[in-house]
Amino acid sequence: MVVTVILYGVQIGDVKIPEWMQVKQRSNHIFWGATLAQAGAHGLVKVTVASTGVDNLATEQIDNGYQLHKGRTLRIFVCEFVTAGGFINLDKPPSLLREAEMMVSALINDLTALSGVQVLAARDPSLDPSTDAAEWIFPTGADDVRTCWRQGMMDTDASWIIAPESGGELERLNREVLDAGRILLGCRPETVATTASKLQTSRLLKKIGVPTIPTFHIDEIPEAAANGWVVKPDDGVGSDDIRLFADRDGMLDCLSEERWEESHIVQPFTAGQPASLSVLCADGRAWLVSVNTQTLMEENNTLHYRGGNIAGLESYRNTAQPIADAIAQALPGLWGYVGVDLIFTENGPLVVEVNPRLTTSYIALSAAIGNNIAGLVLDLLEGAPRFKTFPPDSQPVEIKV
Repeated sequence: MVVTVILYGVQIGDVKIPEWMQVKQRSNHIFWGATLAQAGAHGLVKVTVASTGVDNLATEQIDNGYQLHKGRTLRIFVCEFVTAGGFINLDKPPSLLREAEMMVSALINDLTALSGVQVLAARDPSLDPSTDAAEWIFPTGADDVRTCWRQGMMDTDASWIIAPESGGELERLNREVLDAGRILLGCRPETVATTASKLQTSRLLKKIGVPTIPTFHIDEIPEAAANGWVVKPDDGVGSDDIRLFADRDGMLDCLSEERWEESHIVQPFTAGQPASLSVLCADGRAWLVSVNTQTLMEENNTLHYRGGNIAGLESYRNTAQPIADAIAQALPGLWGYVGVDLIFTENGPLVVEVNPRLTTSYIALSAAIGNNIAGLVLDLLEGAPRFKTFPPDSQPVEIKV
């Protein structure tokens, strides 16, 4: 079956939909514990929206080989910062909200396609639920957001957090999951703290011989760069607040005027093919899922991410796999889905940054490789992802955001 995929008004192109993604009617057995039913005592509003249930299964191999204990259903809390209330009562930048909606929708769709999995997701009360296949909880106000999220963690077996590294947000939430004694379907907090800093990440990877784009603190900036300079927040996400400068003096003036001397880093503008790697990691091992193009647009001396071609650079796989391996070995706390931004230059690849969380590429990744990525992540709980074939038999999918 070939369709044009459109998520929240964004066309993702003609995609052959794998059989597992095609909608199937399933039984409506829901098994929620008493704790969730008592969530109202913690100031939460709990709403069930036509939840698609999952049969309680005996121990057996199911989608992507995930094993369940007899009589148990794995309940997963999904918390995507922007759509879960991180911007409650605030204006949500349209482009940021659109990407967030696409990611959380893709993740919930993947999880609810798996037998033996139930999803509880947090949702900003100003936004309608993105799917009827999950259970939803809504914070009642700005003071209640963290309580809502913590309750979601407590009322489930595992949590999958999508949040910015900025300000330590992702590190803090991942740590809360572990402090609650629940399964963290994501990277260890201390590893998130390291990769949140582009400067720290660059220094670590350079030390072990991974080719990285030169990254400088303001006190270290060389006198010249052939193609100008890029200034970005050290802990920024995506293309947030990226500025381009043709000359060093203009860049230094901006850093001073904006008081960015301590919060931002500087890199030489580097010509080449912007790209990303979608990688599964666990305990120092890496499985390269896809090599993707990135589309970056320059507007008024700023850079903006506009999408890319998922699995569109598979010809670079043999070059990229050793980079993924080295990153995983250097950062063994990377776990689950990890994104790596890089540039393929005429002299070879240069790593730009490591993203310890879902990235926008996820929205079309399952369709591109014909595997349920969320299911492959759950496989990591038992050791290794069970791909249908590896490397995956990929079909490039273009996304535009």
